Amino acid sequence: MLSKVEAASDRLKAKIDLTEHYSRILNIVSQIEMAEVKKVEDAREFMRKNAMQRRREAVEMSESQKSTLRQHEIGIKDCFARIAETEKAISECKRVLDGEDPFAVLADQIAERLDKVRGSRAAAA
Repeated sequence: MLSKVEAASDRLKAKIDLTEHYSRILNIVSQIEMAEVKKVEDAREFMRKNAMQRRREAVEMSESQKSTLRQHEIGIKDCFARIAETEKAISECKRVLDGEDPFAVLADQIAERLDKVRGSRAAAA
């Protein structure tokens, strides 16, 4: 009887975690949208400033301007990476909701992360 209560408790926690993960993804998507808007605004502003220099030849973006746009792109890529990690957490919550042992899910997480660390350690050597 106690194991049924424990399993129900695990599923309830997984539901709560699932809600938090979905909310986190929505927040990250908002960050991506804002970063994309800022990137476009910055690019337009840089082109406008460069066009005001009134030279016979077109003025290309400076290195600092290019760097600013690259930083926006890096931030967007980082957001997508965080979404991918959160999607993994969502799938793990769903496994618990489907009745899988939470400790087995954790063991799989540990094994996967250790494999990544070992791979990066071997590549560094």
